[in-house]
Parts: sequence; structure tokens; C-alpha cells
Amino acid sequence: MTDEEKMREERRKKRYALRRAVKTYYDLQFLHTRVSNRIGLKADGTRQNIEPREMLEDEYELFMAIRKTATKQMKELQEGMEISLQIFPLYTEWLLGVKGIGWLLSSVIIAEYDFEIATTVSKLWQFTGVNPGLVRGVKVKKKKDGSIERIVTDTMVRGDKLTSGFAAPFNQWLRTKILGVLGDSFLKQQTMPYSQTYYDYKSRLENSDELVDEFVGNGKIKKVKWRDAKRIHRHQAAVRKMMKHFLQDLYVQARTLEGLPVRKPYDEEYLGKKHDDGV
Repeated sequence: MTDEEKMREERRKKRYALRRAVKTYYDLQFLHTRVSNRIGLKADGTRQNIEPREMLEDEYELFMAIRKTATKQMKELQEGMEISLQIFPLYTEWLLGVKGIGWLLSSVIIAEYDFEIATTVSKLWQFTGVNPGLVRGVKVKKKKDGSIERIVTDTMVRGDKLTSGFAAPFNQWLRTKILGVLGDSFLKQQTMPYSQTYYDYKSRLENSDELVDEFVGNGKIKKVKWRDAKRIHRHQAAVRKMMKHFLQDLYVQARTLEGLPVRKPYDEEYLGKKHDDGV
């Protein structure tokens, strides 16, 4: 095994450890928030603007001790993850310089995406849940020994939607972090060029006569022009466009830094389309 292969194997092991640390950190964060709410505190320790909780003194001390322990453990996990990130060129040479991405979101990205498996950006889009195209539906079957069997069917389902009777075709937890948390961060921080992609696409939709499906209640859908669609609908579409742009850059940077081949998006490589905004 060459030195490069040894280093890649070490990063692979570190990535699995980072994934466990990330999920544990969010578990502790959830516990910390719930315990704080129960004793009338905000996450930062200040009092909530509500009536004081009626609690026994020893009960309050117990909950404060649990909260303090969770805070300490989160800090220890953070320190460990920040050290682990230093071994990944994707973090030190790129993510560290992207405005709006801190150590935690960097940890999420490195822990969840396997760039050796993601041979195309389309695979990143699909894994994240921003691919509206059709994919083969997968059914999950629990075997007698308790293990789970994934059965790929011939039924085609939307790659970015949940379909009744089929497993989610994307990582739901990761989608929330990328579209929700990171997307909001990019807009608040005005992270270029991604926030510009958002505003350009949103403006385009506000003047578009293209038809789109929109829910009108009671499970009913009607066709409306994008410019007549709900503002939240246009916002969400623009966020998806922005994050597809980011994921394409992420794919190129990660594969390049690992010395892996980089391919153009399918419609650019095979259909001759050119994406000026990176998506």
C-alpha cells in the first residue's frame, strides 16, 4: 500500500468516527434544548419569557446538572471534531474558506458524503434529495433474523419526494441540514456566489410563465404560473437551485483534492447544455 493509499484509508476511518461524533453531538444538542425548556431556560442559559416553572429545589438541581453535563460533553465532542477535520484537505483547503460553513456543518458534509462513491455530481444531488427526476423505487423488507433487505423495484418514483410504500430515495437527515441549515446560513451570510444564484433564480421565477404544480389544500394540486405561485414555493425552489450549485462545487473540489476523476453533469456532458450558474 502506497503512502497516499494509507492516508486515504486513515481518512476513511476518521470519516466514520466523525459521523458517529456528529450524530452524538446532535443527540446531546436535542437533550440540552429539551432539558433547558423544562426548567424555563433558553439554550444560552437566559430565562425564557414565560412564567417560572414550579419545581422542587432538588429536582431543579438535577436538571441543571444534566444540562451542565450535556454542555461539557458537547464541548468535548466539538474539540475532537475540530481536530479530526484537520486531516481532510476538503476542509483545510476549501470548506474552511467558504463563508457560512462552520466546523459543525463541515463535519456533517465530510461525514455523510462518500466522494469515492459519488463519481458524478448527480449522485450527490440524488443523495441530498434535490434531484426531481425519476429513480427506481426501493422497498424495505425486514427479514426473520432482524436484518433489513432493500429491494429495488421497476416502479419509478420522484428522486426528491417521499412516495408511499417506498423507502426515501435520499438521506432525509442530510437534506434538512443542507437545504435548511446551510441554505439559511448562505442567505444570512450573503455567501457568494451561492446567494447570487438564489436571487437570480428567484427573480427569474417571479417573472416566469412556466407552469408548476402547487398544492391548494385537501391533497389537491393545480397548475399555476411560477410568477403566480406562493412566495414560499419560489423561495424553496431558489434554495434548491443554490444548493445544487454548492454541491457541484463541492463535488469538483472533493474529487480533485482526493486525486479522483471529475465528470461534468450528465446534461452538460451528454446533451451539450452549459450551466453558467453552476447547476
